[in-house]
Amino acid sequence: MREIINLMPQISNCVWRSSALAAFFCLTLSCSQNTETQQPDVFRVPQAMLDGAHPDTAVSFSRRYMRMAWDVVPSFEPTYTVTQISASGDTIFSAETSDTWFAFMTSGDAVGSTLTVQSASGSSFRVATSYGRKRIPGWVWTLVAALGVAAVAGVGVWFLVRRHRRELELARKQLSETESNVRKSRKYEFATVLFTDIQGFTKISAHTDPEKLVDELDRYFIYFDELVEKYGVEKIKTIGDSYMCAGGVPDVDSANPIEVVLVGLEMIAYIEERRASKEEFWNIRVGINTGPVMSAYLGNIKKVFDIWGDTVNTASRMESGGEAGRVNISESTYQRVRDFFECEYRGKMPVKYKGEMDMYFVKRLKEEYCQQGSTCKPNDALMRKLQILRIHDFEERVRKTILADASANVTSRFDDILSRIRVLASLEGFSDDETIICGVATIFCFVHANFPKDTTLSGKNGSEAVLAKLHMSEEQREDVRRVVIHHQQGKNPDGRVEEVIADAFNEVYGRKDLIPCLLAMHEEAVNVKTKLTTFLSAHRERVVQNTFYTNSARHLVESPKNRQIEILDEFIAG
Repeated sequence: MREIINLMPQISNCVWRSSALAAFFCLTLSCSQNTETQQPDVFRVPQAMLDGAHPDTAVSFSRRYMRMAWDVVPSFEPTYTVTQISASGDTIFSAETSDTWFAFMTSGDAVGSTLTVQSASGSSFRVATSYGRKRIPGWVWTLVAALGVAAVAGVGVWFLVRRHRRELELARKQLSETESNVRKSRKYEFATVLFTDIQGFTKISAHTDPEKLVDELDRYFIYFDELVEKYGVEKIKTIGDSYMCAGGVPDVDSANPIEVVLVGLEMIAYIEERRASKEEFWNIRVGINTGPVMSAYLGNIKKVFDIWGDTVNTASRMESGGEAGRVNISESTYQRVRDFFECEYRGKMPVKYKGEMDMYFVKRLKEEYCQQGSTCKPNDALMRKLQILRIHDFEERVRKTILADASANVTSRFDDILSRIRVLASLEGFSDDETIICGVATIFCFVHANFPKDTTLSGKNGSEAVLAKLHMSEEQREDVRRVVIHHQQGKNPDGRVEEVIADAFNEVYGRKDLIPCLLAMHEEAVNVKTKLTTFLSAHRERVVQNTFYTNSARHLVESPKNRQIEILDEFIAG
């Protein structure tokens, strides 16, 4: 009952529409009942009347259109013709005449109308006509209209309530899933946490106008927010003058130590720039640590994403044990970033509640990875390497989500194709950019081919979200779209990337274990009713037509084409 009350505006609209529809239907039906068909009643005039023996007769018919025909063709001349039409209250219209018949139509009931038929010689006869039919009483049409309105309105209300319940159930399910995901804590084995703190902020705040202090602090934090968004790092929270962020949460990201250190270096560079251009004397310390963390959305009224664990505590100690204007990192972070940054070993430093720990100051990016004229901004070479790391994460997400319920054969083929992609890309001397486009496009092609109903990577929204998380440029995204569409349409390769992908997907046709591979593929075929011989014959044709496009793929062939065809023929025949 409550659902119906909530739906009253929609129900009223539905009843109004259904009433109009039912009234139109009844009006149409009523008009069709009052409109006479053009099939006439036929009254055959007997020969006796034509001879004058029975000059008068009465005829009753049920339609307004009537045909009178001579019983026999008159053998005398001249023939009879209609010479006089009279009516009582209604007009009789002559419609058609002939030597053997004539027809007429009335405009009303024509009760008591008289028709005189006279020949040229003077003989005549008269026909008294009456017209009538049973009419359906008006109350019947009222009842039909009412029942029609009730039926249509009832069906409409039923559909509205059903749709409302379905939408409500879907909303409840989504809310339940969201709350479940929000409430559920998660452990990350590999995350990097960053803390910043303004040196001497307590003293600064005691001697600074509060409004000016808040404006300046807000200016700092707004820039920090832009930095974490730029590098895909997650802002956790601000506590007074302290800013906390983390990489590798909530999405797994193998490049997170490098990204977080880049954020720390650019924070220091921004502060130094402000100090050089203004009289402001603020300075910050930055501390970073890498390790496992726990995460969850906490709170009830306003849920907040937060992380905790020993890694977080150690990162805070790195900040407090650092120096103003420098990025202080732990040993665990150093081991993961030392190939990209120039670092200064500080030795073992005392840490509260932890004893002594190895610490390092990050001085700058290495020369080969920074932009010209900068010490902290990465160049394209470093960004490409970070993207390659993200692609590995993308592969793992596909394995844990889309391939989670797939068979071992499908997962094995996924691994084989990606492995062959890396080998061919390396042998063909692919650049980092080509390797990235090739790897991402291959994953899309495999998922679309083997999981056509999956919505994770299908559609524009799904694919664009993935490409955005990989931090791909618009040019790279366009190349990925082009390669995927090209492969799905089955066209011949048009470029090195397409050639490597085609060779990777067809690598099975050059393997010694071709038959076991095809048998495994047959088990996973969408159409399980396909006969094995039919399946193998189709692949035999593909072996015949297959061409390996790259020299590297041709060198990796384990069994030549003619031998593969012989093996298939023997297996199919046996």
